[in-house]
Amino acid sequence: MGIFFDDTKPHVGKDELKKVRNSLAMHDFTSKELDLVESFFSGDMNEERSIDKGIDKEEIERGVETLRKNPEIYHLTEKKLIILEEKLKEHL
Repeated sequence: MGIFFDDTKPHVGKDELKKVRNSLAMHDFTSKELDLVESFFSGDMNEERSIDKGIDKEEIERGVETLRKNPEIYHLTEKKLIILEEKLKEHL
């Protein structure tokens, strides 16, 4: 194995996130909720190393769990959290 190798995990990139956002809108997510989701995962989308950019499966699961554990902050119903996780994983 050389110094440079491609060990990327499947991830949701910027283009896929736009598709997820559109799909969530069709599932009655409000503009505020869509902005919240995009903002919540922005750290994963904007990581420093290009190989790390995007949202991988573990980040999806951790993120949704954080949203689930903090309904008083994020105000997403369980139904919407299930849809969010499903749609993100569909675009891995």
